[in-house]
Amino acid sequence: MNKHSKSTPKVPNLRFPGFEEEWKERKLSDFLKFKNGINASKESYGSGYKFINVLDIIENDFINHQNIIGAVKISEEVFNKNIVEYGDILFQRSSETREDVGQSNVYLDKEMPATFGGFVIRGKQIKDYNPLFLNYLLKTSPSRKEITSKSGGSTRYNIGQETLSSVGIITTEIEEQAKIASFLSSIEGRIQTQNKIIEDYKLFKKGMMQKLFKQEIKFKDGEGNDYPEWKIKFLKEFFDFHRGSNLSKNDITNEGSNYCIHYGELFTIYNEIIDTVQSRTNNTGKKVK
Repeated sequence: MNKHSKSTPKVPNLRFPGFEEEWKERKLSDFLKFKNGINASKESYGSGYKFINVLDIIENDFINHQNIIGAVKISEEVFNKNIVEYGDILFQRSSETREDVGQSNVYLDKEMPATFGGFVIRGKQIKDYNPLFLNYLLKTSPSRKEITSKSGGSTRYNIGQETLSSVGIITTEIEEQAKIASFLSSIEGRIQTQNKIIEDYKLFKKGMMQKLFKQEIKFKDGEGNDYPEWKIKFLKEFFDFHRGSNLSKNDITNEGSNYCIHYGELFTIYNEIIDTVQSRTNNTGKKVK
Protein backbone atom coordinates (compact mmCIF):
# COMPACT_ATOMS: atom_id res chain seq x y z
CA MET A 1 0.00 0.00 0.00
CA ASN A 2 1.06 3.64 -0.25
CA LYS A 3 2.29 5.70 2.68
CA HIS A 4 -1.27 6.71 3.62
CA SER A 5 -2.55 3.14 3.85
CA LYS A 6 -2.42 3.00 7.66
CA SER A 7 -5.00 5.77 7.92
CA THR A 8 -7.28 4.33 5.23
CA PRO A 9 -10.68 3.31 6.69
CA LYS A 10 -11.13 -0.47 6.73
CA VAL A 11 -14.93 -0.21 6.86
CA PRO A 12 -16.81 1.65 4.07
CA ASN A 13 -19.30 4.36 5.01
CA LEU A 14 -22.00 2.80 2.83
CA ARG A 15 -22.56 -0.92 2.97
CA PHE A 16 -25.18 -3.63 2.46
CA PRO A 17 -26.90 -5.11 5.54
CA GLY A 18 -25.40 -8.29 6.95
CA PHE A 19 -21.75 -7.39 6.38
CA GLU A 20 -19.77 -6.16 9.36
CA GLU A 21 -16.22 -7.50 8.93
CA GLU A 22 -13.45 -5.02 8.23
CA TRP A 23 -12.06 -4.84 4.74
CA LYS A 24 -8.49 -6.10 4.46
CA GLU A 25 -5.34 -4.83 2.83
CA ARG A 26 -4.09 -7.04 0.03
CA LYS A 27 -1.63 -6.92 -2.86
CA LEU A 28 -2.67 -7.57 -6.44
CA SER A 29 -0.14 -10.41 -6.41
CA ASP A 30 -2.41 -12.19 -3.90
CA PHE A 31 -5.01 -12.54 -6.66
CA LEU A 32 -3.18 -12.24 -9.97
CA LYS A 33 -0.06 -13.60 -11.65
CA PHE A 34 1.26 -11.17 -14.26
CA LYS A 35 2.67 -11.76 -17.75
CA ASN A 36 3.54 -9.56 -20.74
CA GLY A 37 1.78 -10.17 -24.04
CA ILE A 38 2.73 -11.44 -27.48
CA ASN A 39 4.92 -9.55 -29.95
CA ALA A 40 4.29 -11.19 -33.32
CA SER A 41 5.46 -10.19 -36.80
CA LYS A 42 3.24 -7.71 -38.62
CA GLU A 43 2.29 -10.39 -41.18
CA SER A 44 0.67 -12.40 -38.37
CA TYR A 45 -2.07 -9.89 -37.62
CA GLY A 46 -5.53 -9.82 -39.17
CA SER A 47 -6.64 -13.42 -38.73
CA GLY A 48 -6.39 -16.25 -36.24
CA TYR A 49 -7.03 -16.05 -32.49
CA LYS A 50 -8.82 -13.01 -31.05
CA PHE A 51 -6.16 -10.64 -29.75
CA ILE A 52 -6.73 -8.10 -26.93
CA ASN A 53 -5.00 -4.75 -27.38
CA VAL A 54 -5.07 -1.40 -25.55
CA LEU A 55 -8.18 -0.13 -27.37
CA ASP A 56 -10.13 -3.15 -26.17
CA ILE A 57 -9.17 -2.22 -22.60
CA ILE A 58 -10.07 1.46 -22.69
CA GLU A 59 -13.13 1.45 -24.98
CA ASN A 60 -15.25 -1.25 -23.30
CA ASP A 61 -16.99 -1.59 -19.94
CA PHE A 62 -15.73 -5.17 -19.98
CA ILE A 63 -14.16 -7.43 -22.60
CA ASN A 64 -15.70 -10.49 -24.21
CA HIS A 65 -14.73 -12.50 -27.26
CA GLN A 66 -17.20 -10.72 -29.54
CA ASN A 67 -16.07 -7.14 -28.90
CA ILE A 68 -12.33 -7.77 -29.39
CA ILE A 69 -11.10 -5.83 -32.42
CA GLY A 70 -8.03 -7.70 -33.67
CA ALA A 71 -6.72 -11.19 -34.34
CA VAL A 72 -3.29 -12.81 -34.59
CA LYS A 73 -2.08 -15.99 -36.25
CA ILE A 74 0.05 -17.96 -33.74
CA SER A 75 0.58 -21.62 -32.88
CA GLU A 76 -1.69 -23.40 -30.44
CA GLU A 77 1.24 -23.76 -28.06
CA VAL A 78 1.90 -20.01 -28.00
CA PHE A 79 -1.81 -19.33 -27.60
CA ASN A 80 -2.08 -21.65 -24.58
CA LYS A 81 0.89 -19.92 -22.92
CA ASN A 82 -0.79 -16.54 -23.41
CA ILE A 83 -4.41 -17.48 -22.94
CA VAL A 84 -6.94 -15.03 -21.50
CA GLU A 85 -9.89 -16.63 -19.72
CA TYR A 86 -12.92 -15.60 -17.70
CA GLY A 87 -11.95 -13.42 -14.73
CA ASP A 88 -8.48 -12.43 -15.95
CA ILE A 89 -7.61 -8.72 -15.70
CA LEU A 90 -5.82 -6.87 -18.54
CA PHE A 91 -3.68 -3.76 -17.96
CA GLN A 92 -2.47 -1.05 -20.34
CA ARG A 93 1.31 -1.34 -20.18
CA SER A 94 2.35 2.16 -21.34
CA SER A 95 0.92 5.57 -22.15
CA GLU A 96 1.99 9.07 -23.19
CA THR A 97 0.38 10.41 -20.00
CA ARG A 98 0.79 9.20 -16.43
CA GLU A 99 -2.96 9.50 -15.85
CA ASP A 100 -3.70 6.76 -18.43
CA VAL A 101 -0.98 4.21 -17.73
CA GLY A 102 -2.11 0.96 -16.12
CA GLN A 103 -5.77 1.27 -17.09
CA SER A 104 -7.45 -2.08 -16.64
CA ASN A 105 -10.40 -4.17 -17.77
CA VAL A 106 -11.77 -7.64 -17.11
CA TYR A 107 -12.39 -10.55 -19.47
CA LEU A 108 -15.90 -11.93 -18.95
CA ASP A 109 -16.37 -14.53 -21.69
CA LYS A 110 -16.87 -17.98 -20.15
CA GLU A 111 -17.06 -19.81 -23.48
CA MET A 112 -14.34 -18.44 -25.75
CA PRO A 113 -10.78 -17.63 -24.57
CA ALA A 114 -8.53 -15.07 -26.26
CA THR A 115 -4.91 -13.94 -26.22
CA PHE A 116 -3.26 -10.53 -25.68
CA GLY A 117 -0.62 -8.21 -27.16
CA GLY A 118 2.73 -6.80 -26.16
CA PHE A 119 1.35 -3.45 -24.98
CA VAL A 120 -0.86 -5.30 -22.51
CA ILE A 121 -0.11 -7.10 -19.23
CA ARG A 122 -2.35 -10.00 -18.27
CA GLY A 123 -3.25 -10.65 -14.65
CA LYS A 124 -4.10 -14.36 -14.53
CA GLN A 125 -6.53 -15.23 -11.72
CA ILE A 126 -4.85 -17.34 -9.02
CA LYS A 127 -7.30 -16.75 -6.14
CA ASP A 128 -11.07 -16.36 -5.94
CA TYR A 129 -12.50 -12.89 -6.41
CA ASN A 130 -15.56 -11.49 -8.11
CA PRO A 131 -14.26 -10.34 -11.53
CA LEU A 132 -16.69 -7.44 -11.87
CA PHE A 133 -15.93 -6.25 -8.34
CA LEU A 134 -12.18 -6.19 -8.99
CA ASN A 135 -12.79 -4.45 -12.31
CA TYR A 136 -14.76 -1.68 -10.56
CA LEU A 137 -12.28 -1.49 -7.68
CA LEU A 138 -9.32 -0.95 -10.01
CA LYS A 139 -11.15 1.98 -11.62
CA THR A 140 -11.63 3.87 -8.34
CA SER A 141 -9.51 6.95 -7.60
CA PRO A 142 -7.40 5.33 -4.81
CA SER A 143 -6.53 2.33 -7.01
CA ARG A 144 -5.75 4.49 -10.04
CA LYS A 145 -3.56 6.75 -7.89
CA GLU A 146 -1.77 3.73 -6.45
CA ILE A 147 -0.99 2.43 -9.96
CA THR A 148 -0.06 5.71 -11.66
CA SER A 149 2.16 6.84 -8.79
CA LYS A 150 4.27 3.70 -9.30
CA SER A 151 4.67 4.20 -13.06
CA GLY A 152 8.00 5.25 -14.52
CA GLY A 153 9.15 7.24 -17.53
CA SER A 154 9.48 10.80 -18.80
CA THR A 155 8.20 11.15 -22.38
CA ARG A 156 6.24 7.89 -22.08
CA TYR A 157 5.05 6.26 -18.88
CA ASN A 158 5.25 2.53 -18.23
CA ILE A 159 4.11 -0.02 -15.69
CA GLY A 160 5.63 -3.48 -15.26
CA GLN A 161 4.72 -6.86 -13.83
CA GLU A 162 6.63 -6.37 -10.58
CA THR A 163 5.11 -2.93 -10.05
CA LEU A 164 1.58 -4.23 -10.56
CA SER A 165 2.32 -7.08 -8.16
CA SER A 166 3.14 -4.54 -5.45
CA VAL A 167 -0.04 -2.47 -5.93
CA GLY A 168 -2.14 -2.49 -2.77
CA ILE A 169 -5.93 -2.72 -2.60
CA ILE A 170 -8.45 -2.89 0.23
CA THR A 171 -11.03 -5.59 -0.37
CA THR A 172 -13.67 -7.70 1.32
CA GLU A 173 -14.99 -11.26 1.30
CA ILE A 174 -16.34 -12.62 -1.96
CA GLU A 175 -19.99 -12.56 -0.82
CA GLU A 176 -19.87 -8.79 -0.29
CA GLN A 177 -17.89 -8.40 -3.51
CA ALA A 178 -20.75 -10.08 -5.39
CA LYS A 179 -23.36 -7.77 -3.80
CA ILE A 180 -21.38 -4.65 -4.74
CA ALA A 181 -20.68 -5.90 -8.27
CA SER A 182 -24.36 -6.71 -8.85
CA PHE A 183 -25.47 -3.29 -7.60
CA LEU A 184 -22.97 -1.34 -9.73
CA SER A 185 -23.71 -3.52 -12.74
CA SER A 186 -27.44 -2.77 -12.47
CA ILE A 187 -26.69 0.98 -12.43
CA GLU A 188 -24.44 0.57 -15.45
CA GLY A 189 -27.24 -1.26 -17.24
CA ARG A 190 -29.64 1.61 -16.59
CA ILE A 191 -27.09 4.11 -17.87
CA GLN A 192 -26.72 2.13 -21.09
CA THR A 193 -30.50 1.98 -21.48
CA GLN A 194 -30.83 5.74 -20.97
CA ASN A 195 -27.99 6.40 -23.42
CA LYS A 196 -29.78 4.24 -26.00
CA ILE A 197 -33.00 6.23 -25.45
CA ILE A 198 -31.09 9.52 -25.84
CA GLU A 199 -29.48 8.33 -29.08
CA ASP A 200 -32.88 7.24 -30.40
CA TYR A 201 -34.31 10.69 -29.61
CA LYS A 202 -31.38 12.36 -31.38
CA LEU A 203 -32.06 10.31 -34.51
CA PHE A 204 -35.78 11.07 -34.23
CA LYS A 205 -35.08 14.81 -33.91
CA LYS A 206 -32.75 14.74 -36.91
CA GLY A 207 -35.34 12.96 -39.03
CA MET A 208 -38.12 15.33 -37.97
CA MET A 209 -35.96 18.37 -38.76
CA GLN A 210 -35.42 17.05 -42.28
CA LYS A 211 -39.15 16.48 -42.80
CA LEU A 212 -40.24 19.80 -41.24
CA PHE A 213 -37.82 21.98 -43.18
CA LYS A 214 -38.61 20.15 -46.41
CA GLN A 215 -42.29 20.75 -45.53
CA GLU A 216 -43.04 17.05 -45.75
CA ILE A 217 -44.76 17.53 -42.37
CA LYS A 218 -46.73 20.68 -41.56
CA PHE A 219 -48.34 21.96 -38.37
CA LYS A 220 -51.79 23.53 -38.27
CA ASP A 221 -52.94 26.61 -36.39
CA GLY A 222 -55.30 26.62 -33.41
CA GLU A 223 -58.35 26.37 -35.66
CA GLY A 224 -57.04 23.43 -37.63
CA ASN A 225 -56.09 25.42 -40.72
CA ASP A 226 -52.82 25.22 -42.62
CA TYR A 227 -50.28 27.95 -42.06
CA PRO A 228 -49.42 30.13 -45.11
CA GLU A 229 -46.99 28.74 -47.66
CA TRP A 230 -43.30 29.26 -46.90
CA LYS A 231 -41.49 32.00 -48.84
CA ILE A 232 -37.89 32.43 -49.93
CA LYS A 233 -36.17 35.20 -47.94
CA PHE A 234 -32.63 36.59 -47.93
CA LEU A 235 -30.54 36.74 -44.75
CA LYS A 236 -30.12 40.51 -45.16
CA GLU A 237 -33.84 40.84 -44.42
CA PHE A 238 -33.19 39.51 -40.90
CA PHE A 239 -29.61 40.52 -40.05
CA ASP A 240 -27.47 43.64 -40.23
CA PHE A 241 -23.95 42.48 -41.15
CA HIS A 242 -20.75 44.32 -40.13
CA ARG A 243 -17.12 43.46 -40.73
CA GLY A 244 -14.91 43.25 -37.63
CA SER A 245 -12.75 46.27 -36.66
CA ASN A 246 -9.08 46.39 -37.64
CA LEU A 247 -6.83 45.56 -34.69
CA SER A 248 -3.24 46.53 -33.91
CA LYS A 249 -0.79 45.29 -31.31
CA ASN A 250 -1.70 48.27 -29.09
CA ASP A 251 -5.30 47.17 -29.04
CA ILE A 252 -4.21 43.75 -27.74
CA THR A 253 -2.28 45.12 -24.75
CA ASN A 254 -4.70 47.92 -23.76
CA GLU A 255 -7.10 46.77 -21.07
CA GLY A 256 -10.73 47.43 -21.78
CA SER A 257 -10.35 47.39 -25.58
CA ASN A 258 -13.48 46.04 -27.22
CA TYR A 259 -12.65 44.66 -30.68
CA CYS A 260 -13.64 41.74 -32.85
CA ILE A 261 -10.67 40.10 -34.66
CA HIS A 262 -11.19 39.29 -38.31
CA TYR A 263 -9.58 35.98 -39.27
CA GLY A 264 -7.41 37.44 -42.03
CA GLU A 265 -6.10 40.21 -39.76
CA LEU A 266 -4.55 37.82 -37.24
CA PHE A 267 -1.49 37.32 -39.47
CA THR A 268 -0.82 41.07 -39.62
CA ILE A 269 -1.11 41.39 -35.85
CA TYR A 270 1.16 38.38 -35.34
CA ASN A 271 3.88 39.83 -37.59
CA GLU A 272 3.72 43.22 -35.86
CA ILE A 273 4.22 41.59 -32.46
CA ILE A 274 7.15 39.48 -33.73
CA ASP A 275 8.80 42.60 -35.20
CA THR A 276 8.42 44.41 -31.87
CA VAL A 277 9.97 41.56 -29.89
CA GLN A 278 12.88 41.21 -32.32
CA SER A 279 13.62 44.93 -32.24
CA ARG A 280 14.04 44.72 -28.46
CA THR A 281 16.43 41.78 -28.61
CA ASN A 282 20.19 42.03 -29.21
CA ASN A 283 22.30 39.55 -31.16
CA THR A 284 23.01 37.37 -28.12
CA GLY A 285 19.33 36.58 -27.71
CA LYS A 286 19.00 38.53 -24.45
CA LYS A 287 16.23 41.09 -24.08
CA VAL A 288 17.37 44.74 -23.97
CA LYS A 289 16.10 46.63 -20.91
